[in-house]
Amino acid sequence: MRSHRKKQNYFLIVMIALSVAICIVHNWKPGRHVGEYTFWRAESMKDLEAMAGTSHVYGPPQVSLETDARFRGALLALFGEPLWESEDYEAAYEYLIRAVDEEGREYLLTAYQGPSGAAIGGDTQTEGIEEAAESLCELLLESEPADFEAEMVYMDLGIRVSYGCRDGKPYVRETKEELRL
Repeated sequence: MRSHRKKQNYFLIVMIALSVAICIVHNWKPGRHVGEYTFWRAESMKDLEAMAGTSHVYGPPQVSLETDARFRGALLALFGEPLWESEDYEAAYEYLIRAVDEEGREYLLTAYQGPSGAAIGGDTQTEGIEEAAESLCELLLESEPADFEAEMVYMDLGIRVSYGCRDGKPYVRETKEELRL
């Protein structure tokens, strides 16, 4: 009996250590609360599979390259590194974020930069998704962005874009050049 209890305790310690290690490796951040929603990074396999059924729900009211930089910097500050990123300005990165309202209803949101710039996506058939997306957007636009810099190609405009945030301020540098595929 005593040996069994030691094994259970050992197993529990190992599981806690693994959980902490996973959180550190994935730059886990605690849930962020705004209004009636709490947001945190979602990474379960079930969440990743559900991400395929999402589309644009909400975006920042002011569309600009500086807004895109601020949005991305806030995502980095609040949720760590994206699930994926690329050098294509119209498909730059994507996050998967779970929101829970005060009544316990859950919403799966994506935060990404697509052809129309920074945006929040979700399952448009889910009742209340627009409010959750708007609340996340509000959180991002009000949060202090992390310092970062990204170099991308904006094919529609034929330019290279270097954008980022430094000391809480977004910046953009554009270079017009002949782009070769």
